[in-house]
Amino acid sequence: MYLVHARLRAPTGQRLPSHAAAFVCCQAREGECLEHVSVHESGEEWVLGLFFATGTLAEAERNASGVCDRALQAPGPLHGWALLGCGAALIDAPWDPWG
Repeated sequence: MYLVHARLRAPTGQRLPSHAAAFVCCQAREGECLEHVSVHESGEEWVLGLFFATGTLAEAERNASGVCDRALQAPGPLHGWALLGCGAALIDAPWDPWG
């Protein structure tokens, strides 16, 4: 499972609607392997966490970009929003939650 973050900005500083995650899920196509979408506010931006069950990280990132592009272009709660970036959050060292 791969987690890809998509950073979004509203056209007028508005808040992301509560049903935005479900709307984004509906934009996924068969074969893109989107499993779940979470939403988080991060200052002036909003972050979508897209979880993919793809074979590679590169495939997950491509799929996330496509899903987000469709969600931003479709009539709905994200129409007119801007995609600021889309990619996996990488860490520079092994992560040990117990360390």
